Amino acid sequence: MAHPASTEAGIIGRQATHCPALAATPLLDTLRLAKTVVPGPGSYGLDGLLGYYGIPKPALRGWA
Repeated sequence: MAHPASTEAGIIGRQATHCPALAATPLLDTLRLAKTVVPGPGSYGLDGLLGYYGIPKPALRGWA
């Protein structure tokens, strides 16, 4: 899973010659999933989704 997956997919895909099994791993784009499933939380960023679901922000997530 990645939020959004396109960035990670590009990075992983460029390493296909070094690790073909990893490059073939399917990714689930949680940003697209959230936009489909969650009715307008105001923000689809990770912090916005944490707030929407009432999940406390992890202590080590101070950079966002």
